[in-house]
Amino acid sequence: MKLEGFLKKPSSKEKFWGVEIPAIGVFTQGKNKKDAYLMAKDAIETVVDEKGFAVVIEPLGDLSFSVSANEQRLLIGLLLRRQRAISGLTLMEVAKRLRSKSPNAYGRYEQGKVLPSLDKLAELLRAIDEDLDPILKIKDLAS
Repeated sequence: MKLEGFLKKPSSKEKFWGVEIPAIGVFTQGKNKKDAYLMAKDAIETVVDEKGFAVVIEPLGDLSFSVSANEQRLLIGLLLRRQRAISGLTLMEVAKRLRSKSPNAYGRYEQGKVLPSLDKLAELLRAIDEDLDPILKIKDLAS
């Protein structure tokens, strides 16, 4: 699984390229595209803070890119934590929405201990916010 990110070209008044990964709430900047990608990679790896976790940034077009990782469960865990934080929910509140009495089962997904299936990921995201639903986007190999 990959997350989508976007670059923002510097204006005449700005010196830096902006880089944003909305799904995980990451925004940083760099002196050029390459530096911006490196800053995004470093930001994600720093937040996850797990030995051996490595992020791969792949340009998709002029101003978009994908983010993947060698440990998908940790990247998905970050996605779930960030979306829950954005929604202002506690672990217990999400667990209740999932009809669970214990936040531990849900917490295992956020901690990256368990990799959810696509169906389960959609269920977890909807428990955080009923409007959250992953969109599957296939890279156009013809272009």
